[in-house]
Amino acid sequence: MAGEAFLKRVISLAITFIMALALLPVADAPALSMGDVSATVTAGGFHNLVVKIDNSLWAWGSNEFGQLGDGSTSERGVPMNIMDSVASVSASDSHSVAIGTDGTLWSWGHNEYGQLGDGTTEDRHDFERVMDSVASVSAGSGHTMAIRTDASLWAWGYNAYGQLGDGTTQDRLSPEEIMDSVVSVSAGVIHTLILKADGTLWACGSNYFGQLGDGTTEDRLTPVIIIDSIVAVSAGYGHSMAIRADGSLWAWGYNGYGQLGDGTTEDRLVPVKIMDSVTSVSAGYAHSTVVKTDGSLWAWGYNEHGQLGDGTTDDRLAPVRIMESATSVSAGVFHTTALSIDGSLWAFGSNFFGQLGNDTDEHSYAPLKAMDDVAMGSSLMIFDFSQPTPLLVPDVQPGLPPYSISSGAQGGGEGDADGGGASGGQNVPAVLDDLALYLKQIAVIGFVIVVTAAFLAFLLIVVKKEKAKSIYVTETHKETTASGGTRAAVITAVITTALLSCFFILLRRKKAEDNMQHCPKKHCKKKKASASFIKRIILIITAVSAAFLVCAAVVKKIKYRR
Repeated sequence: MAGEAFLKRVISLAITFIMALALLPVADAPALSMGDVSATVTAGGFHNLVVKIDNSLWAWGSNEFGQLGDGSTSERGVPMNIMDSVASVSASDSHSVAIGTDGTLWSWGHNEYGQLGDGTTEDRHDFERVMDSVASVSAGSGHTMAIRTDASLWAWGYNAYGQLGDGTTQDRLSPEEIMDSVVSVSAGVIHTLILKADGTLWACGSNYFGQLGDGTTEDRLTPVIIIDSIVAVSAGYGHSMAIRADGSLWAWGYNGYGQLGDGTTEDRLVPVKIMDSVTSVSAGYAHSTVVKTDGSLWAWGYNEHGQLGDGTTDDRLAPVRIMESATSVSAGVFHTTALSIDGSLWAFGSNFFGQLGNDTDEHSYAPLKAMDDVAMGSSLMIFDFSQPTPLLVPDVQPGLPPYSISSGAQGGGEGDADGGGASGGQNVPAVLDDLALYLKQIAVIGFVIVVTAAFLAFLLIVVKKEKAKSIYVTETHKETTASGGTRAAVITAVITTALLSCFFILLRRKKAEDNMQHCPKKHCKKKKASASFIKRIILIITAVSAAFLVCAAVVKKIKYRR
């Protein structure tokens, strides 16, 4: 009898320990990212797409959903040739789109919301043809926007915030026509910026941070006019950037990391002027990048992973000069790619998934050369607003004469956005960033182990007391005591599970509010956080119920063997 009671307690202890291990933290889902207007170089969430001068498409980095298009889900640390006869590309955090030289549109990768436009919600690990006569395309986090050669705008995918601009919040699995006379479009995470032929900028979708720029925080299910005389746009996570016809840069929306570049961390509900003489712009997850008329590359905002390329991990509230002789730039989630005038591609920032293309996982806080012979498309479309403007079809041009990177590529300080930046800035080794991350993970796991050990110790004390009591009672009372010990073990398991679950829920919700790095793909808004919380509670209740059933079955089996 004593042996059976001991066996029951051991089983309960094992279940408690397994349930505690099941609650150990796992890697968060990739943060959401946005896609630039179609170009020859695009930085997705954690992968890159590049068109070379021979019109071949190359890809590398994260491939969890098949977004590289190589037929697998294996990440790639170096560029791989994916397809040929490509004119331009656009990448989000988990899906990719490309326009062929014949105007055909192709898509692949994640398709949970129909963002591939193939009429299904099935992921594609290889490219799938979507439509013809396409001139430009932009991949958002869960939706896609495309402009056809007749200047009509088409949209499909995730639409919970009206980011498709069709007047509804219904997801679309195939392309739907939205409006006419459109020359450029940029799909953010859950909002969209649309540039019409007359130079007016229109916006729709989520407006939680004021990223639409209409002076409110109200979501818009159909496009609303924002500002005129615009020639280029870029939509980030919660902020937006636009270049006016005079070359001035304007920004609005979320500014928690200084990504607007106005020297503050205050959100802006309407466009504010940032700097002059800008020819190319790209808004990343929480940082921004531009190329000026003199070829200098500037960056500002969030910089924890070195995505600004200034040799540090310090956030910047104002533009910092990074390198020279750039023609275009693309900002991803935590990394950035820049194209030089000689056709070479440079990358910097996070390298968790090999997105820097150097076959390592080491971050780089300064630009590293990734490849050569990259095609050059038009980085800026100039319109004559006094006359109707024809749609510009993406072009592919050969590279120009070579250049050498200036000292600004190795480090930089904040300086005048319209002049030179003071050099300086320490080049912090990337290994320190990795070490800090590992120490954080070890600290969290250590906390879980300590809490689990404390409850297991408490449980052992309870078991020992029950065993001591059984010496002085009858055989009948022994059986009752053993059963009581089993119930105590199960109750302890439930308490342990509940406490650990609450700890991780609070930890992750705090992280979401502070860093916006744990925003689920189909939410990205604080009022939606409750849905994720409810899902976790349901999973916990299910796990606890399963534990009760296992314990009951084991106890019943042992009693029948007697």
